[in-house]
Amino acid sequence: MGSQDKAAQSYKLAAQVTEQVSGKGTVETIQQNAALLGQNVVREELGLFGEWEGPNYNLTEVERNRILVNAREDIASTFPLVTEAMKAAVGARKQAEKNKRRINIVLFFQIVIFATLLLTLAK
Repeated sequence: MGSQDKAAQSYKLAAQVTEQVSGKGTVETIQQNAALLGQNVVREELGLFGEWEGPNYNLTEVERNRILVNAREDIASTFPLVTEAMKAAVGARKQAEKNKRRINIVLFFQIVIFATLLLTLAK
């Protein structure tokens, strides 16, 4: 099994544990799984799952440090936006489930009323 397979298996197992602890589809689970994925990628690139099978970029230390700083700035600037978007999506999903139940109840009562009307007219 290659390092990419080991890394994928490690992430999948950790994500399953997170879902069991925090619940499936919660904001906390989504955030924890995103953090797990980031950590998993770093560990894979550092060779902790075996020899790195990805590309070698041949960067100087200055280039590498500049890219790391820019990546951290990008993450820091987008994290609050992504967090709010996740919260909104989870809230919308919950509201949709509530609306689905309400629609089913209304539909049930409409069918009962229609059946009662038909039975009344049939007499």
